[in-house]
Amino acid sequence: MKRTATKAVVSVVAAAATGFTVPSIAAATTAAHGKHKVTLIDSLSIVRGKKLPKPPPAPISSKPTSAAPGGSAPTTVAPTTVAPTTVAPTTAAPTTVAPTTAAPTTVAPTTAAPTTVAPTTVAPTTPAPTSSAPTSTAPASPSSSAPVTSWLSGAWPNGANGTSAINAFDAYRGRKSEVATVYHLRDTWDQIANNMWAEGQYNGWNGTLVIAMPLVPTWCNNCATISEVATGVDDHYFTSFAQNLVAMGRGASIIRLGWEFDGGWYPWSSNPNNNDFVNAYRHAALAIRAVDPAAKFDWCGNFGGSGTGSNEFTHDYPGDDVVDYVGVDSYDRQWFPVTDDASWNSYVNHYFGLNAWLSFAKSHHKPLTLPEWGLYSTETGDAPFYIQKMHDFFAANAANIGYELYFNEPADYIANSLTGPDQNPNSSALYAKLWSQQG
Repeated sequence: MKRTATKAVVSVVAAAATGFTVPSIAAATTAAHGKHKVTLIDSLSIVRGKKLPKPPPAPISSKPTSAAPGGSAPTTVAPTTVAPTTVAPTTAAPTTVAPTTAAPTTVAPTTAAPTTVAPTTVAPTTPAPTSSAPTSTAPASPSSSAPVTSWLSGAWPNGANGTSAINAFDAYRGRKSEVATVYHLRDTWDQIANNMWAEGQYNGWNGTLVIAMPLVPTWCNNCATISEVATGVDDHYFTSFAQNLVAMGRGASIIRLGWEFDGGWYPWSSNPNNNDFVNAYRHAALAIRAVDPAAKFDWCGNFGGSGTGSNEFTHDYPGDDVVDYVGVDSYDRQWFPVTDDASWNSYVNHYFGLNAWLSFAKSHHKPLTLPEWGLYSTETGDAPFYIQKMHDFFAANAANIGYELYFNEPADYIANSLTGPDQNPNSSALYAKLWSQQG
């Protein structure tokens, strides 16, 4: 998702403050941190388009089932308990214990002598040492609901970087963020290699940064191409970036390298006719990891299918060795508005929808992430039903969700802010209610 023009000006000012050259006045007034390069004159109202794929297949269902314990316990315990206790009257044990399920648990205690007491009082309270303990406890563990609230959560807060912004977002929703989005400066190679202004806005914050990291500079008069990066000649820029990241104590960040590669709006977009994206991604990832082994990489595409004609799952995946998370950016867009259960089913089961990305992540034993998700209020309005269904998706798949980040952006091209300002009061109230219960 594109950043706002305001942030671009901050980027330019920051770049100037650190000694970097802005190519022209036009560059200084250009927002290069969003999905659309938009001048201040043009505002920020341009909405990107995406190529619609074919209709969705049937929903993917992979819920595990748990088997209840069998009824074989009475047959196994009866023989084992009579032998060691040497109780002569064997007639009392079958007549009292057999009709109930307490038989496996009652004979084990040392008070077996009074055969009339064993089945009633002692049986439920002292079964732990015998074989009855595993049969009663094992099924309870897999059916536990504890993992439902276990996914990591955060935001691109209030359309701005910084500790104060993420803290304000946390105060609004009543839940601490474990992750926060950062868009690394990317106008020139020098910015990519050395300018850590965006990351520095989170000094003092102890969460994990999710850094949107470019593969190619976006404003340097064609100073580089993805084909060039794919050869490895630019690896040293990524090495320098990693050195700077480690030096500032952020080596354990998550790097969303070449994010939204399948959209067609970034210079690192994938191409069905070559492997430049995959090769460039691998070169950059390996260069970073050589210096910063704690870094994690999120391979992140877009909901709904490629805008470049390249198949993400069969052509654009760079390999398990350089991918730690499989990510997808997903919004409530006008071509797939979520208004009821039927439209949600179409959304989630689209053949490049959430279930498809989840299935692909599972097949590679990677957690699924949603580094950007949210309303798209200029197209679909205040949509609390969408908020509810996204929450339910995270809860139902919590064991396979790496993290999710709400893209909270007040700019008028999207206007999906839930707080600071609250542009969508119904969605804002529901989001705060649901997420306050997760922390």
